Amino acid sequence: MIKEEKINRPIKDYYEFRFDVAEDGLYLIEIAARARSWKQNIFNFFDDDDLYVKVDGISFPKLNGKNGFFNGEVAWNGNNLKNCRKTNIFIIRLAPGAHKLEFKADQDPVLEDICIYGIDQDQIEYFPKTNNPAEDGDRRQWITYVLIDKPLSSIAISAKTEKRSKNEGDDIKLILDGEIQNNEVKNSRSDWYWQGLFSDGQEKEFKKELNFPKGLHYIELWADKMPSLTRVVLNLTVPNTKRIPTVENSLWTGDFKDDSDEILVARLLFGEARSESREVKIWIAGSVLNRVNSNAWPDSIREVILQKGQYDPFKTSDSNYFRIINPLGIDLEKNSWQECYKIADKIISGEIENPTTATHFHGKGVSAKLFQKNIVPQGKFLKKIGETYFYWSPN
Repeated sequence: MIKEEKINRPIKDYYEFRFDVAEDGLYLIEIAARARSWKQNIFNFFDDDDLYVKVDGISFPKLNGKNGFFNGEVAWNGNNLKNCRKTNIFIIRLAPGAHKLEFKADQDPVLEDICIYGIDQDQIEYFPKTNNPAEDGDRRQWITYVLIDKPLSSIAISAKTEKRSKNEGDDIKLILDGEIQNNEVKNSRSDWYWQGLFSDGQEKEFKKELNFPKGLHYIELWADKMPSLTRVVLNLTVPNTKRIPTVENSLWTGDFKDDSDEILVARLLFGEARSESREVKIWIAGSVLNRVNSNAWPDSIREVILQKGQYDPFKTSDSNYFRIINPLGIDLEKNSWQECYKIADKIISGEIENPTTATHFHGKGVSAKLFQKNIVPQGKFLKKIGETYFYWSPN
């Protein structure tokens, strides 16, 4: 263990925790905290406690791309926890020297423990001992593993659940990058992989090859009542086999150069305009082709899209980055992803005629006046479609 700190106190607004590591390597940062619901906060005007953390300035966005860190997968949200303890486990490579955890609080969440461990191999077998079994509570977040800029080849989790009464038992829900792992038992709670009513207290294992590419990954364990983990093994090695992403299996390999032109354009459309109209998507795709055909930009779709600093969804700091590397991570967006791919495929093949001369575009969150002044000073405005503005510029 590198460091262990028992905080055990409410956090007001902001708290900073600093630590040092001596060597470059892989580290595990375990943080435990609890937060009360609005019903439990009668002296705080019935507002729930909330807490989130940044690790060396890295934020952890919600998988659905919506704003709000206090109710995301990595947050401690009082209305979810109802004063039960939740543990976050961050797996990250750190350079030698000083590092910082920054906590932002709303109301009075309680930060309990911070533990930091060095890890000497890519196969990690670890689960927290101080929050296992889970505290007695209903359907809430329990333990979340956060992989920062790491791949995940496979996972194995063993757990025990007990029957507590005729109609009640311990349950565990497992969510991998937003995808619930369903139980083979078809019932009203099939989205809880471990079910105490049917386990008879026997250990049950979940094991799966994932081949998740290098990136940000969330492994969520939710608890109902008091289940316990007996083993968690994460294999962080990079898969040896090369996979070419398709519309049906669009998960990023870790290298956008493995994508076809159609997949790259589809990722761009999905990141920039998945909730916009078909016309907006076609114009954005057309603007990529216009750059390819101009002497001011590279002469291939791949080079245009991957040109450094050009398209926000391909920047790791952008909230849509996590969405484009796993477009099928949320079932509700499956149809949108398929539409993006069909448009990309048809405009590249010429089945859809390019309707525009646009080379640039932006959404409603950008000032049109500043964009014209700073980005396309020699260009001209062409058209606004929905909430997207399109421009032509010679460079």
